[in-house]
Amino acid sequence: MGIVERLDGRPTTYRRNESYLRWKRVESLAQEHSVSDLRAELESLLSEDESFQTQFGVPDPDAVSPKSVDVADHDALHDRWDALTRWRTVREDLAVLQEALHRASGDSNGQTGTSASV
Repeated sequence: MGIVERLDGRPTTYRRNESYLRWKRVESLAQEHSVSDLRAELESLLSEDESFQTQFGVPDPDAVSPKSVDVADHDALHDRWDALTRWRTVREDLAVLQEALHRASGDSNGQTGTSASV
């Protein structure tokens, strides 16, 4: 089914097929949600992404300097790392939603949708 990939070696091991799982997620979103719902969620995530950019003062979560996360208070450090983790999740969700929106828009126009490159 393509859900896992077999790795060479003994003992036989497997790993998740991330491409398949992403494709499945895009297809599910495109089929289960309206174009307007997908757009609304996309707008919400874009707003959240902009808030993180303002909060951290950089355009991307990977641009955050480890020194800027180094704070003395354990709770503050935990909150900062949680925020960075959420920002990375928002970025991944944005990419998936954009593909799903493209797919749903293509399907709603009577076309065969294809995944958009992000």
